[in-house]
Amino acid sequence: MLETTAGASLPSTGTDAKKRRVTYFYEPTIGEYYYGQGHSMKPHRIRMAHNLIINYALHHLMEVNRPFPAGPEDIGGFHSDEYVEFLSSVSPQSASDPAHGRQLTRFNIGEDCPASAGGSIGCAVKLNRGDADIALNWAGGLHHAKKSEASGFCYVNDIVLGILELLKVHTRVLYVDIDVHHGDGVEEAFYTTDRVMTVGRMAEYFRAMFQPLIQKVMEVYQPGAVVLQCGADSLSGMLPVAGAMRQQLQLGVEPDNKLPYNEYYEYFGP
Repeated sequence: MLETTAGASLPSTGTDAKKRRVTYFYEPTIGEYYYGQGHSMKPHRIRMAHNLIINYALHHLMEVNRPFPAGPEDIGGFHSDEYVEFLSSVSPQSASDPAHGRQLTRFNIGEDCPASAGGSIGCAVKLNRGDADIALNWAGGLHHAKKSEASGFCYVNDIVLGILELLKVHTRVLYVDIDVHHGDGVEEAFYTTDRVMTVGRMAEYFRAMFQPLIQKVMEVYQPGAVVLQCGADSLSGMLPVAGAMRQQLQLGVEPDNKLPYNEYYEYFGP
């Protein structure tokens, strides 16, 4: 989730929240990817989330967009030329070639690395143009990918690419990562600049510390934009926190706790 800020404080949850413009990026084919039994990365969850958004009728309160496929020039904004060239040339057929096999090892590529860079770049462009106050890409957040290699199911770091786009307009960008796993790829990318501040690894004291800590960061750092990586694994067993996250959407509505019937209703049991 990406957001532009009007001041140093957190967004209001009052009546003015209804005025905030939200744009949402969704690629219908994302749920067709399958990485095998037992694999922790399940893109089908993105399709389930979209189905809930539709059945809660939240899409009427947002601008819905289909992301463009990020090309080599877009990905090369962060990743090395050699790595981008390899990603552009590899295919399931060529992967069986011994030469490509050696490159797969070199760049740490396996069969478990999805990419969703176009949506995150699109979110940043919308914010930069002033077309939205909040931009969502639930398929993004691949925070482990490094400049010249894949890591942790991530081979294209859509977050870094989105932040680089935001830096074209905003002097400072705050990156908040609530995933249980450390967003090392993003931190490494901006380690030597004070234009991007990263906050993460807070899962163990999330409930007590998140809001006051981020409030202070906003007051002191005063970012022009905020990027939030919503790794849901940190919310396990802490459903009240999920409600605090939902307020960030600023749609001016409170979804009913009773789940509406939807195409994937049985997936949410018991």
